[in-house]
Amino acid sequence: MEDNKTLRVLITIPDIKSSGGVTALYKILKMDHEANCEYFNVISGKRIKNFRFIAFIKMYVQFCLKCFRYKIIHLNPSLNRNSYYRDMILIFIAELMRCKVIVHWHGWMDSFEAKIGNSKIRKMLFLTTYGRVDLCIVLGTVFKEKLLKLGYKKKILIETNCFDDSYLKDDNLDKNRKIGNPIRLLFLSRIEKQKGIYIAIDTLSLLTKKGYNCELIVAGTGNEIESTMKYINDNNLENIIFVGYVSGIEKHKLLKDSHFLLLPSFYSEGLPLTLLEGMAYGLPIVTRPVGSIKDIIINGENGYLTESMRPDDYVEIIERLINDKEKYKEISQKNILKAHSMFLPEKLKKRLITVYNNI
Repeated sequence: MEDNKTLRVLITIPDIKSSGGVTALYKILKMDHEANCEYFNVISGKRIKNFRFIAFIKMYVQFCLKCFRYKIIHLNPSLNRNSYYRDMILIFIAELMRCKVIVHWHGWMDSFEAKIGNSKIRKMLFLTTYGRVDLCIVLGTVFKEKLLKLGYKKKILIETNCFDDSYLKDDNLDKNRKIGNPIRLLFLSRIEKQKGIYIAIDTLSLLTKKGYNCELIVAGTGNEIESTMKYINDNNLENIIFVGYVSGIEKHKLLKDSHFLLLPSFYSEGLPLTLLEGMAYGLPIVTRPVGSIKDIIINGENGYLTESMRPDDYVEIIERLINDKEKYKEISQKNILKAHSMFLPEKLKKRLITVYNNI
């Protein structure tokens, strides 16, 4: 970063010990290892729902004290009720302290966007807080269009996420990846209905019935674990392996040993890190065009997008690649090349530092 003691950046993130996407991103980036950057933990999740008033007051007081020492405040909210109103107050404080403010949007709830757009009071609050910040960073063109629709008139930067390359640096990744036996489909996400877990399970079931030797590896935790277990038992399904939350070398081995990344999500996605991880390891991606996914995944080039929520359509896509080994190899190689040219942590870190210096 520019050698200037006054150019100090405070970056807000959820608890560094949590497993959410924003926290995972900043753990990978290690921006707090830069001399002039510091992470500031904000209250999120259950703590917001329980509304611990004293904890909120403490957080805002600590934030006020921090603002005296920083030139730039980099906020990382999602467009949902909890983080939106929490960070609205942070913007107000930062502006009082004459700090430059960057808002880096990560998640986006369409229903909450509609509430803002359909209410004069909510839209006025948006424009007098978020509408006044110095820069908005979004994860795709769809979110830029949404911000413009809400009336934001300042600079908008489209940026990506990144993947953890820690274990790839010292590993000779097979650039000629082939489909193995068994064929491993990887579902690497929170286990929630909206993330498409049941679609993934039914896709595996249909492939097995068609005679393919397949496994579905489910990596993650979530509210739907018990229900999915019951669904699997009630339908006497086999070859579905739950490995829980994975990270580090365990995740590295899982990605290296899988053959497809399957994410049939109908959730309000930003840009899931799991897709970038799958691409970095050469996995063809089979997913839906939600959020900014369609900016990253091009049909037939990095995998396949489908609007469908029917397992049969996912079976058709996967079966097509199983039977076309050259196409599978082509997609795998393109994904490795794209991920390593665009989504490496050091490249994203450098781009963010350039943003700080320019602002």
